[in-house]
Amino acid sequence: MLAVKAGVPIVPIVHNAGRLWPGKSFVKYPGVIDVHIGPAVLTEGRSVEDVHAEVTEWMLERMKLLGA
Repeated sequence: MLAVKAGVPIVPIVHNAGRLWPGKSFVKYPGVIDVHIGPAVLTEGRSVEDVHAEVTEWMLERMKLLGA
């Protein structure tokens, strides 16, 4: 909502750090964390719902690839 109101693009990012650094756990495991950075999503002149749907769709697809 803030990005749409400001008219600035959103750059979606997903990672799989939760595999190695589980939430609410003190224990951290060594390994490689994969990070995927998406293309900028333009927000100018678009509705919040439209932008949210596009970003969410990209993030869910990438999370599947990461096995998250």
